[in-house]
This record gives sequence, C-alpha cells and structure tokens, in this order.
Amino acid sequence: MDSYKKRFIDFLLKEGALKIEGEFKLKSGRVSPYFFNAGEFSSGRALSELGRAYADAILSFTRDFDVVFGPAYKGIPLAVSTAMALAEKGHNVKYAFDRKEAKNRGEATADKQKEWIVGSELRSDSRLMLVDDVITTGAAKYEALDLLQRVAPGAHIAGLVVAVDRQEVGDSQTSALEEFVQKSRINTRAIITALEIHDYCREKGLNVEPMKRYLLMHGSESAKDTFHGLGERFSKANSALTEGASGFFKYPGSVGLYGAAGKSAYRTAGITAPEQIAELLDNDIWPTVVAGSRSQGQSTYGTNFALDGYVSLGITDPKVMLALRNESITIERANAIRKKNPHAKDIAEFVQVRDELFGRPEKKVERRIEAYW
Repeated sequence: MDSYKKRFIDFLLKEGALKIEGEFKLKSGRVSPYFFNAGEFSSGRALSELGRAYADAILSFTRDFDVVFGPAYKGIPLAVSTAMALAEKGHNVKYAFDRKEAKNRGEATADKQKEWIVGSELRSDSRLMLVDDVITTGAAKYEALDLLQRVAPGAHIAGLVVAVDRQEVGDSQTSALEEFVQKSRINTRAIITALEIHDYCREKGLNVEPMKRYLLMHGSESAKDTFHGLGERFSKANSALTEGASGFFKYPGSVGLYGAAGKSAYRTAGITAPEQIAELLDNDIWPTVVAGSRSQGQSTYGTNFALDGYVSLGITDPKVMLALRNESITIERANAIRKKNPHAKDIAEFVQVRDELFGRPEKKVERRIEAYW
C-alpha cells in the first residue's frame, strides 16, 4: 500500500472521520460496522491534509488536466485545497465549482457561464479533474456532468477522485463507484478502498473482524475477488456445494478431488459453509488424499494435511485444522503427537508436544489462516 494511503487512513482515524468499531445505519438501511463522514473536517490543518491526499491520489495516475472541479457543496473546499496541494507539488492548475442556484446579477448578467460556475473559466478544450467525498448513488455527479456539458460543451473529464470507496453492492449487485464508471465511462479512483482500510487497520492491531464479515456479505464482486484472494474460491466452493458436481477441481498450486466425494467429506466433518471450505482449500487442506498429485508437479500438501486425516484424529474444528497447518503439523505429526498425548485438543497442546518430539521448525510456514466465520 502506498505511503500516502496509510497516512490518509491515520489522518481519518485521528480526525474521527473514519470509525471502524460500532454500528452505523446507512441510507440503504443496512447497519455497517464502519463509517466515513467527510463532515468531520472543519479546521485549516485538516483541510490542508485532505487536499494533499487528493493531490497524491490524482498524481498517482495522471497529470493531464488543467482544472480541478468540485461539485457543490462538499466538493467546493476539496477543489480549493486540492488545487493548493497540487501547486505545492509543482503542478499548478486552476479550480472551479458550481452554484446550487443560478446567479442572475452582477457579472453573471454578462457571462452565461458565471451564472453557474465560480472560479476558472471552463472552455471546450478544458480538461477537468472532478473531486468529491464519496459516491453514494452518483446522482450529484450526474447533475454536475450535465451542468458542465451545458456551460462548457466539449470539455473533457479527465477523471474523478473520491475519498473512500466502500466497495459495497446494493440491489444491482454492483458498487456505486463501479456503476458510475460503467455509465459515465469516466476514470474514477478512490484515495482508499474499504479493503485497504481493513488491511491497514488490521496491521495496526485494530478490531476489523466485523468489517471483514460485513464486506464478505455486502461487498462487491471485485472486493470479494481481491479480499485475500479468496473471492473466486468462495464462488467455486459454493457452486460445488449446491450443485454437487463431481470430478477433479483444480486450484492454483494444488489438485484435489472435490465435488461429490469432497462435499461428503466436508459435510461429515460438519463443515458446510462455502467460506470455511474455501479457506481450507486455500490452505491446501483437501477433503482426502490426492493420488498422483506429485506426478502432476503439484503441491503434495493435500497428502500431508488432508481433511480426512485430521477427522480420523477427532479434529473437526476448521480453526484448529488451519492452526495446525500453519504450525506445519502434518497428519503424520499430529498422529504422533496424539499418541504421546491422547488428550491433545487445542493448538497449544499440539505445539507443545510437537516441540518435544520434533523441535520447533526453523521457519514457520506462512499461510493465510484467518477464519471467515
């Protein structure tokens, strides 16, 4: 993650504009465990920091624009502060914003454009960079685009940058930002996304489990596809569970027998949630030993960490299986540990006996083992 993104998240948390613990009712009626409120910015220092974040995000993908435009009202201070920050970074451009109501006196009587636009003159060859806080329905953005088309026909929209992309879907199963891009064909970016907030806050030791569950339930397909790389596996695991397809099911790096036999193995262990199955698959805990996996040049983890091997030892909790996998405790080692300590159940007991029998591994196998339930 770019340093400016981390700095921006720290800034939002400090200002109280980003809250990741609590219950916040959204316009959609959903109750979200995290919330972003741009209305919390009310000081010169905060506005200056906000402008720098927008400038960094814009310059990360283009310099081909000459006017920063902010739709009224929240876009007004954003346009001004972003233009100032860009100038500090050596990219001097103009700024403009619109009026909510047309001005029909003074300078506006001689210039039709000034009825609606404050700041830089907008020409047919202007290249505009739009800035706003968020995209909820996109209605305000479409209104701004319609206005710009009327007052400056031919002006090019170089892009749109918002502070946060919640990566959340509604009835259309498409996020507001993705839907706006599809309809407007405008290059649209967010300074930070919900997933970036999640990952960085997790690094800081903050509680993001509610946020994770919320995104897995309401997140966009693109969010799920990038959420620890498990989105596609969720879809495939869910399909195999509901359809009961049989045959070999291939994932990058491993080959395992899935479908009818796999479904039966997981169900026997009491594991039916697609998210749980996807996480086990991602960590190479296959339903059963995979014959021929070595000959195909694939991982042999399926043999060493097979689900049925753990179940035969009375281990049916997916979290314990994943923890054992992460500690490099294969089926063979788990079996040896169980013989020495027949009552070993939790990971601490297994690790203690493992160290006595085999010594601590020189290098711990790094796996993604976070539980998705």
